[in-house]
Amino acid sequence: MKTAFLERHYSTSAAAELIGVTPASLRNMRCANRGPEWVVTKDKTIRYPESSLRRYLGHEEKLQRSPPTDHPEVTCVRNL
Repeated sequence: MKTAFLERHYSTSAAAELIGVTPASLRNMRCANRGPEWVVTKDKTIRYPESSLRRYLGHEEKLQRSPPTDHPEVTCVRNL
Protein backbone atom coordinates (compact mmCIF):
# COMPACT_ATOMS: atom_id res chain seq x y z
CA MET A 1 0.00 0.00 0.00
CA LYS A 2 1.33 3.43 -0.94
CA THR A 3 1.23 6.27 1.54
CA ALA A 4 0.39 9.83 0.55
CA PHE A 5 3.23 12.31 0.47
CA LEU A 6 2.41 15.59 2.19
CA GLU A 7 4.55 18.32 0.72
CA ARG A 8 5.66 21.27 2.80
CA HIS A 9 4.27 24.65 1.71
CA TYR A 10 5.93 27.96 2.60
CA SER A 11 4.47 31.38 3.33
CA THR A 12 5.48 34.33 1.17
CA SER A 13 7.96 35.56 3.80
CA ALA A 14 9.55 32.13 4.29
CA ALA A 15 9.71 31.46 0.53
CA ALA A 16 11.24 34.89 -0.13
CA GLU A 17 13.92 34.27 2.48
CA LEU A 18 14.74 30.87 0.99
CA ILE A 19 15.21 32.20 -2.54
CA GLY A 20 16.97 35.40 -1.44
CA VAL A 21 14.43 38.13 -2.23
CA THR A 22 12.12 40.33 -0.20
CA PRO A 23 8.47 39.35 0.33
CA ALA A 24 7.45 42.41 -1.71
CA SER A 25 9.66 41.28 -4.60
CA LEU A 26 8.14 37.81 -4.47
CA ARG A 27 4.61 39.29 -4.55
CA ASN A 28 5.61 41.43 -7.55
CA MET A 29 7.03 38.35 -9.29
CA ARG A 30 3.76 36.51 -8.62
CA CYS A 31 1.66 39.35 -10.07
CA ALA A 32 3.92 39.48 -13.14
CA ASN A 33 3.44 35.71 -13.61
CA ARG A 34 7.13 35.02 -12.89
CA GLY A 35 8.98 33.27 -10.09
CA PRO A 36 8.08 29.97 -8.41
CA GLU A 37 4.63 28.42 -8.76
CA TRP A 38 2.20 29.12 -5.95
CA VAL A 39 -1.19 27.99 -4.69
CA VAL A 40 -4.10 29.64 -2.92
CA THR A 41 -5.29 27.70 0.12
CA LYS A 42 -8.88 27.26 1.27
CA ASP A 43 -8.47 30.17 3.67
CA LYS A 44 -7.23 32.36 0.76
CA THR A 45 -3.56 32.49 1.75
CA ILE A 46 -0.73 32.14 -0.75
CA ARG A 47 1.65 29.22 -0.25
CA TYR A 48 4.67 28.02 -2.22
CA PRO A 49 5.16 24.23 -2.51
CA GLU A 50 8.68 23.12 -1.63
CA SER A 51 9.02 21.37 -5.01
CA SER A 52 8.30 24.61 -6.90
CA LEU A 53 10.91 26.48 -4.85
CA ARG A 54 13.46 23.75 -5.60
CA ARG A 55 12.66 23.92 -9.32
CA TYR A 56 12.93 27.70 -9.24
CA LEU A 57 16.31 27.54 -7.53
CA GLY A 58 17.42 24.86 -9.98
CA HIS A 59 18.69 22.32 -7.47
CA GLU A 60 17.52 19.60 -5.10
CA GLU A 61 19.42 20.68 -1.99
CA LYS A 62 17.60 20.38 1.29
CA LEU A 63 15.82 23.66 2.00
CA GLN A 64 16.23 25.25 5.41
CA ARG A 65 13.09 24.53 7.42
CA SER A 66 11.17 27.45 8.87
CA PRO A 67 7.53 27.53 9.94
CA PRO A 68 5.04 29.58 7.93
CA THR A 69 4.51 32.81 9.82
CA ASP A 70 2.51 35.22 7.68
CA HIS A 71 -0.71 35.46 5.75
CA PRO A 72 0.06 37.80 2.85
CA GLU A 73 -2.66 39.91 1.34
CA VAL A 74 -3.61 38.61 -2.08
CA THR A 75 -3.47 41.30 -4.75
CA CYS A 76 -3.67 39.08 -7.83
CA VAL A 77 -4.54 35.48 -8.55
CA ARG A 78 -3.14 33.17 -11.22
CA ASN A 79 -4.68 29.85 -12.12
CA LEU A 80 -2.16 27.02 -12.23
